[in-house]
Amino acid sequence: MSYKLEKPYTETEYADFVVLHSHTNGRLIEETDRKKICNKYS
Repeated sequence: MSYKLEKPYTETEYADFVVLHSHTNGRLIEETDRKKICNKYS
């Protein structure tokens, strides 16, 4: 399945897309004070 985000999109739509795509690919997103970190599940 291909994921594609059509322009124009809001910042919230983009964030939701990144989270969905990352989780689908087996990544864990951790939000810190300074940045978001995307790591592969172990």
